[in-house]
Amino acid sequence: MKSSLLSSVYSKFRYLLELWWSPQAKTEILYPHCVEDLLEILGQVRENQTQVKVIGGTFPLAPHSKEDIIVSLSCMDKLIGLDVHQQTVTAEPGVRLSNLVAILETVNMTLELAGPLPDLSLVDAIAIGLTGTSGSLSSSVLNVEVVLAGNGPSSHNSRLPPEFDLDGHNVSFQTGTGGPELAAWSWSTHPDKMATLFSGLGMVAAVTSVTLKCIPLYRVTEVSHLLYLTDVMDTWGVMMGSRGPSTHHLTWFPFSELVILKQARPVDRSACVVPSILNRKLTEFSQIIARLVRILNLVFFSSTYLGWTLARIQFISLWSAAKNRSDFSHPPVTFLSPDVVRGSTWLLPLASLPPLLSSIKQWANTHPSQVTSPLQVCTVHEERRSTSSRSHNQPAAGAGQPYLYPRLEIQSLTSSCSSLDNFSPRSARASPRLPQAGSVSPLPPPPLMQRAHAATVWYDWFLPETGPDPREIAELEELFRTAGGIRCWSGDRIVSPLILSDTFPEYSAWCKVKHEVDPDNILTSGYVQGDIWSKPVTSKSKPKQSRSSPRKDQSFLNLDKSRSLDSL
Repeated sequence: MKSSLLSSVYSKFRYLLELWWSPQAKTEILYPHCVEDLLEILGQVRENQTQVKVIGGTFPLAPHSKEDIIVSLSCMDKLIGLDVHQQTVTAEPGVRLSNLVAILETVNMTLELAGPLPDLSLVDAIAIGLTGTSGSLSSSVLNVEVVLAGNGPSSHNSRLPPEFDLDGHNVSFQTGTGGPELAAWSWSTHPDKMATLFSGLGMVAAVTSVTLKCIPLYRVTEVSHLLYLTDVMDTWGVMMGSRGPSTHHLTWFPFSELVILKQARPVDRSACVVPSILNRKLTEFSQIIARLVRILNLVFFSSTYLGWTLARIQFISLWSAAKNRSDFSHPPVTFLSPDVVRGSTWLLPLASLPPLLSSIKQWANTHPSQVTSPLQVCTVHEERRSTSSRSHNQPAAGAGQPYLYPRLEIQSLTSSCSSLDNFSPRSARASPRLPQAGSVSPLPPPPLMQRAHAATVWYDWFLPETGPDPREIAELEELFRTAGGIRCWSGDRIVSPLILSDTFPEYSAWCKVKHEVDPDNILTSGYVQGDIWSKPVTSKSKPKQSRSSPRKDQSFLNLDKSRSLDSL
């Protein structure tokens, strides 16, 4: 045991040395500051007959070569507009979700997102189809403004931004000839393009602004318990199809019989109990200890008995943090580090969770070296499209769903009365409470979650740093597929058109729109590895220059990350 521990530490130390001292591929990363900069960059990309990856700067960058050109929209991070009466907010694509939520809280509004979520930028969240316990971000987005790569000779005529009329309908234009084009999409005017953009992995268009529907500000009260897993699974069926207002979050280490069960229930803001400074500091300290233990375990002691001990310490630290948050009111969203997207997240039916956890426990006993951290389970509740969107003739739920969005094919959504006796935070104005004369207008009531129909399971056992065995990965993933699960988008994922067509029934519709808006495949993905879409080859098409060695003129090479693009 001692020799195996020393050999593991030595191998990890060598890996870190090779990682730090090995020559890194020099990749051009461009940072536009406005729409004009982005148009100029895409125009030069098209003239040079090369490809580009447009990202938001918060998602962990997928492995790339030195010939890749990356456009980061992280500098486009301004708030464009805020309408308190219509409860809408418009922001640039580089704005982080945490910053946007903090701004909205100053005017007593927030986004309809809940649960633990990575703190991504808007464009990164759109690219991977970010989903919380209350549903997908796509249900909150009203419209977007984008730059298309174009389908002809480059030209930069007419750079006026697209607009919407007073009713929110699209009145945008596109530059008549070929180069980068400005456009504005919404669920009512371009449902197919919106369905392609969300979970489109950055391959459809470059987003320049996003308009989202907000809801009244509210808080949730968390109640945490340390229970036996068998007791939780025996009563798990109570949550199936229930209309209770609580969301449930489980933290479980497969080599332990204990589980952390956390329930979050919306409460009136007038009844909020704010945690003391001591509780907040103890919570932060416990969360820091948990992160440090995980990093130490990941870098040096994974696949060893000491690694399992550190995983138990991480579990204890997470319980300490949950205990200090218990019985207090908190924001509905808990923002985590963007690195959590490097783990794997699976969406599966709620009823499949108890047998799946039993199978994972058996698999962990067979492959103990891979289980070096607790896994997280969250219930997912039915989402609703905004009332504003439905008033603009938005397609019904299901017709306007993103094409490559991981969702379950069979769901228990047949109850027609659920929309009548459940309160939706977006329909708070449907039954307003009129204040009496001389009285103060009451605060909006807290939202009630729709019924839970699915659950997400997250783990980070197979990061590249651990040198995972592909056979062990395949065995674990087969357990999730047998349970009816589908894998959500995450970092370090390898895909191919064959896998996507087998996983997503509407993949062909996604390819059709991709070919329409970007037929030359100028935009490629910086979020996953592998080919997502290949340009169709016809007998009449002329051979083009190889993309493996793109031609770049001197003006394009001058657009590096050290240069301010304000002068373009």
